[in-house]
Amino acid sequence: MTAEIDRVKPALTSLRTLYKEMEADLNDARGGFGWWYGHFDQARVTFASDYLLQTVTQIADTLGEAAQHEREFNEAWYAQTMHLRQDSRIFAYPSSLTSDSVRKRTLRINKALAGFFCACGSSLDFLAACTIGVLGLRTDLVTASWSTMTTAKGGNEKAKRRVLATQDTPARQLQDDAVSSIYDTLHGEPDGWLTWTLDMRNMMVHRPRRIQPHKIYRRHKRDEFQLVMQLPRNPQLTDAEALAMSDRDADLLLGEHAGTTLDGVLSSLIRATSKTADVLRDAWLARRNDPTLLRQPEEQWQKVYPERRDLSHFSGFGGDSLPQINQEAIVKPALVNRRLRAARLTDADRSYWVKNLLTRDE
Repeated sequence: MTAEIDRVKPALTSLRTLYKEMEADLNDARGGFGWWYGHFDQARVTFASDYLLQTVTQIADTLGEAAQHEREFNEAWYAQTMHLRQDSRIFAYPSSLTSDSVRKRTLRINKALAGFFCACGSSLDFLAACTIGVLGLRTDLVTASWSTMTTAKGGNEKAKRRVLATQDTPARQLQDDAVSSIYDTLHGEPDGWLTWTLDMRNMMVHRPRRIQPHKIYRRHKRDEFQLVMQLPRNPQLTDAEALAMSDRDADLLLGEHAGTTLDGVLSSLIRATSKTADVLRDAWLARRNDPTLLRQPEEQWQKVYPERRDLSHFSGFGGDSLPQINQEAIVKPALVNRRLRAARLTDADRSYWVKNLLTRDE
């Protein structure tokens, strides 16, 4: 895992600095961030504060997961390439590519590919939520997405007023400056990488996978075989749409091996995350120094217990199949313990929430 941590280290350094500044503002007595007190009722301040802190740690975790999936993809691809180079039947008998051993390695490759884009997509979702929380944009924090950032940056003034502070105020200036800096960073070179990455994640999660051909070739007769995979150029399209709209194969697929694409996506995401965390840290310090500059909007946590996140009533598949545990040890990172204390969720404080949730009148 050391290699993966080193890979994402620039982003982790900036995220750690942001987290420490935010953690320092937790108030164990009141719950949540101390300087948010009075912005809206304390129960919602506590929930929103805890969730916002959690987004920072989850950005770091999912970046690490993406780096691990990238390594697994490269290792599986290398194993597949070495196997096929040793198989002299490749060109004479293409059916040899469908052997059980090849299929198993193909499953490993596809698993790593899906895991990579899901992790990158999650990291971007958490980054959007963190940005919305720190900059006090008026939208639900838990269901936050990049569409809010797009509105804040490029929408007309009427649309901007729905999510931003009043125009020509210091609060709006802080938001505009930060949003512009973050948006420009995420939409930098190469053009379109952010939208393409999110489209790949959405395709992997929500739609049938596009055709991703594995191509075997050699430039000269004595050269070793090369094995490449090309990812779809427009993953938001279905296979039929892409084929119908394309005059040539080059319009269907990116002109590079998937390993090159994964490296570029993660490198761009690391750079963008590091820059975004630095911008958010500066905005956080400005708001801390003047808590009246920008009040945390109630729209970020409209109810203590929203109905759309109601209980699932699911009890698992095995019922209460675990034996009674008389002695238990729950291992939690120090960061989690600190969060739980500030959210009044330790065993000693849980009665506070039982009382508040049972007496809620939403």
